[in-house]
Amino acid sequence: MTLSEIVQQITSAIIWVYKNCKNYGGNPNKITISGHSAGAHLCSMAINTEWSKFNIPNDIIKGAVLISGIYEPEIVLKLSVNEEINLSKKEALKNTPSSLNINTPHILTCVGNSETKGWIDQTKIYTKKIIDNCGNVDFSILQNENHFSLMVSLADYKNKFVKKMINMAKNI
Repeated sequence: MTLSEIVQQITSAIIWVYKNCKNYGGNPNKITISGHSAGAHLCSMAINTEWSKFNIPNDIIKGAVLISGIYEPEIVLKLSVNEEINLSKKEALKNTPSSLNINTPHILTCVGNSETKGWIDQTKIYTKKIIDNCGNVDFSILQNENHFSLMVSLADYKNKFVKKMINMAKNI
């Protein structure tokens, strides 16, 4: 399966949620998404989607939380994990989020301060792109956290960043 196919599956899932969530007590006007690492990349692609092409509002996603994401998939081409993933340069470039078409009013990005410089830099660069193009992002560097410890810490509702996430969702 290609990265483009996975991005298309995410797009289809969000469209399904928008069209069907009322049947399950949900509100199609309060959709939020979140993801960690490759999941944050998929969220970045979703918030860059031109949703009106699918006959739904461009601002379908009201909030997004992007946790320690991969926003420059071309870097994966240089990593040993690509032997398993088999990402091509064409796929990597096609699936690099631009931050130019974002209609999501509330975006949180974060990265752990104990992560590698590459992870921190990707989050900073992508966050700056969002700020430069639409200005609607809250960026945090989480202290004493790395790529994996983040997920444990973010399971604690008392965590400062988790409170920020909950507050965002409540105020949408």
